[in-house]
Amino acid sequence: MLLAAISIILTPSIEYNALKLKLFLFCFTAGLCIWIVFFPRHDYLAIVSGMLFFPSAVLLSLFIPKLFVLKDVKLVDRRSNLALPSFFVISCVALRVLTDMEITNYGLFTLLLVPATTLVFIVVWVLPHKMDTEAIAITAICYSIAFVPLLNELGPAKMEAITSGPLVRKYHSTSRPPGRYLVMQDRKEKLQIRVGKYTYEGYKKGDLVCIKVRVGWLGLESLSLVRCPP
Repeated sequence: MLLAAISIILTPSIEYNALKLKLFLFCFTAGLCIWIVFFPRHDYLAIVSGMLFFPSAVLLSLFIPKLFVLKDVKLVDRRSNLALPSFFVISCVALRVLTDMEITNYGLFTLLLVPATTLVFIVVWVLPHKMDTEAIAITAICYSIAFVPLLNELGPAKMEAITSGPLVRKYHSTSRPPGRYLVMQDRKEKLQIRVGKYTYEGYKKGDLVCIKVRVGWLGLESLSLVRCPP
């Protein structure tokens, strides 16, 4: 994105530059979201790239204000408004993180969201050309939903174990929390995990299922489906 901005600065036509930059931004955002949502689940590079998009948008709006702005999407401007692309990318990251891992202690998760959301809200709110308050709040919440579990996952673990067993049941729940579930039988107990549609369809009864149980340094306990060792 930065290289595109530099090339556009060197081009004299303002109208052509604005159109070209907005087209590039659209393609870049769409490609990044596809990479985040659909690429292999065991590669965190896509998630980290998505998390860096919003801070990069903030920095671009501050240091290259002639080309980029982060403000109310209802306002028309020749500059490229990074508010909507940031929201789409953050939403994709939040979706990917929440489908990759299942948080079991939602009370602590909600408690940790409060300071994280407040911090992101303050950072965006103090910008000179900022979004409206409602958009800032939604963006801050979505970013925090992805940031808190990722921060818990990337830090040192208090406890981490992989349990495995045959798949004894799979079902689609419409109650809260809704989703598709795989139920595996461990030596001591049954353990279930929420998975995506394609993962759900790829398993049949009797298949070996491996689930990682991890308690991160923030205290969040997460369940994630992992590849079983050969």
